[in-house]
Amino acid sequence: MAVTTEELAPPGKVLQDRRSALAVMTLAVKQLPARANWLGMATIVAVLIVWEVLVSTGVIADKVLPSPTQIWSGLGTAMDSGRFWSAIAHTMMTIVVGCATAVVIGGVAGLAIGLSPALYSWTMATVDVLRSVPTIAFFPMAILLWGASTKAEIVIAVYAALWPVLVSAARSVRSVGPRLFDVARTLGFSRPKTFWKVVLPATGAATIVASRVALGITVVACVTMEMVGTPSGIGYEVLFYQQGGNVAPMWAFILTTGVLGLLLNAAFVVAVRLAFPGIALWADRGQR
Repeated sequence: MAVTTEELAPPGKVLQDRRSALAVMTLAVKQLPARANWLGMATIVAVLIVWEVLVSTGVIADKVLPSPTQIWSGLGTAMDSGRFWSAIAHTMMTIVVGCATAVVIGGVAGLAIGLSPALYSWTMATVDVLRSVPTIAFFPMAILLWGASTKAEIVIAVYAALWPVLVSAARSVRSVGPRLFDVARTLGFSRPKTFWKVVLPATGAATIVASRVALGITVVACVTMEMVGTPSGIGYEVLFYQQGGNVAPMWAFILTTGVLGLLLNAAFVVAVRLAFPGIALWADRGQR
């Protein structure tokens, strides 16, 4: 269906689809106040109030878990020190570079493995073994090879994040229905055209979902590596304030990590919906 529809579409249909996707997103933004999850927001507010009360009354020691107001004050302290934005910039850079590299390497390798039955049989057992090894086990080797550097952090992030993309791409290629290839042969497609018109559209949704998973894994890998071997970034700041006994800024950086991951995920979703509206629709359906 995807092949015949795209093949018979008028020349401007792809541009029209992207304009339609942009119009839908604009309408969604306008309807955001009506569609917002107010119950979920109310739950967050209630949790913050209870949290504040428990710390203020001494039920929870503020030396372990400061109150929201103390964490907010700690955030101001971190910003005043001049270290906050540099840490954010470093972590965001390593996350973006690491995730993008992992998606490219994992996607290309996965497609190659999936397209070759022999290569799939020879390599997937090795892939399953390597992706089962905890990423943190490679931290000492990365530091030994590249030192406490950004390069070591990016390499670790790529290693951690490429496996979901590789496995998803390989297995989604293997699951492409034979009828799609029959349609391609009937239409007289060459092998390169079959790849672009059949294989990529059929595997795009699964690869996008795997890329979102890889993004979350990259955030975890980068922040953890910063705690262990990179003298900069959010993870390093968390460890720095923890060792100094200043827990409010420490918690401010911890919560900032969650906010950063949320924003990166939202940006990824918007970028995919603008660039690939059709594939994004199937990816959304696949996550439900």
